[in-house]
Amino acid sequence: MVERESMTVVINLMDDRKKVYYLAPDEAVVAAYEEFEHGVSVSAEHINPYRHPEFGEYRSGFACGDRVTLKDPTGYPEHSVS
Repeated sequence: MVERESMTVVINLMDDRKKVYYLAPDEAVVAAYEEFEHGVSVSAEHINPYRHPEFGEYRSGFACGDRVTLKDPTGYPEHSVS
């Protein structure tokens, strides 16, 4: 798992909604997926992104279903909550 960050912005690619999670980026996309697809709030202790069937790791970020986030958003100023 990725080291925890203070804040991760997850974007829903279907409607461009953004939500902030106080989880590591890999955990945040899974939490967002579970929250919006299944109505379940998942705590960090119960998230193992690498075992989730919808989770994917890519060069610049993570995805779970239609939710995405960057591994390191500091190089992308447009990746902020508005």
